[in-house]
Amino acid sequence: MTLMRTFDNYPIGAADDPRAPYNEPLARNVKVEVGVELGTMVDIEVVGDLSEDIMQELVKDKVIEKLNIDNEDIVLNNITIYSHDDLSSK
Repeated sequence: MTLMRTFDNYPIGAADDPRAPYNEPLARNVKVEVGVELGTMVDIEVVGDLSEDIMQELVKDKVIEKLNIDNEDIVLNNITIYSHDDLSSK
């Protein structure tokens, strides 16, 4: 019977030690969905009275322009207009 030995250059008992740096798990990429809240001011051009829905679309376009968002993976949801000049002048 032939005894096979392997010479792996690990210290004695270290080959299976989970604390050894060479036994740590490898890094991997994970896709994560996130929600980010952002507050900013934008100027929009309006003529006459606008519905809140139309104003939100104009604001959304301006925010996309302001942030230079050119990525289909970024979606702007739940746009809330807290105040605007039109409200304060009435």
